[in-house]
Amino acid sequence: MKFSIIGPGAIGILIGSLLHRAGHEVEFVCKNLDQMESVRKGVKVVGLVDYEFIPETNLHYEGNSDYIFITVKSYDTESAVKKIKKVSDEIVLTLQNGIGNYEIIKKKVRRVLIGITSCGSTKLSDTTIRFVGKGITKIGSLEKDMENEVNKIVEIFRGIGLPTAKSEDIYRDLWLKAAVNSVINSLTSIFCVKNGELIRNNYLRDVMKILADECEKVLCGMGYNINVYDEAYKIAEDTSENFSSTLQDILRGRRTEVDYFLKPFVDRGNSPILKIIYNMVKYREGAKCPE
Repeated sequence: MKFSIIGPGAIGILIGSLLHRAGHEVEFVCKNLDQMESVRKGVKVVGLVDYEFIPETNLHYEGNSDYIFITVKSYDTESAVKKIKKVSDEIVLTLQNGIGNYEIIKKKVRRVLIGITSCGSTKLSDTTIRFVGKGITKIGSLEKDMENEVNKIVEIFRGIGLPTAKSEDIYRDLWLKAAVNSVINSLTSIFCVKNGELIRNNYLRDVMKILADECEKVLCGMGYNINVYDEAYKIAEDTSENFSSTLQDILRGRRTEVDYFLKPFVDRGNSPILKIIYNMVKYREGAKCPE
């Protein structure tokens, strides 16, 4: 099978490399000419898997793939969709953090699946990533006639070595992932620590519990009774040596995705605590962590 991956970042390179390693064709659709020139020289994964290959690269998707994966940052989703110049019956999978990506993609593409993953992948350079944790990946659909396609993607991901399950309620799981990101990614970026420090340090663990409870109130108002603290604690424990993607962005002086995982809770929750944490992360975007 052939896969076109729009967004050769940390997750895009990881998934693309695992697919190619398993014998599939992989094309990366790049943001611009500079990125394409770098990627076409080869991409590399180190860590849990050591693998490198020279992929096919393009600036736009012109057709002829079985699946299109969108792995760009949430604030680049609209630009990514514009790169799809020709689409017929391909399945598009959004494998991104945050709320709202599905709705943007559906404006142009008929068949869309949603994926969420806790894979640990750290970008070492423009073309090299470190694979530090398999986590769990969930695949689902908001469309009733897509169950067979969900099952196919689940089997493909399992076939490349990633623990993957079918989500029975992907909308719930998407919001839960956003809640966990709101806790872990926000606090690690504010305090400039690895994920595990949130549960090792008594003071940070207390802050983590307060923030998780605020997110839980929003989810409860949506009809979801979920213990966000327990979920966040488990993820922080499983990825204790990881730097969250938000902290990685801040350390590189880049925009974060906080507007797509924490801001939706701020908008729904009317919580001063959520607003304070959001504002602190936004401040960090323009002020790097101390060395």
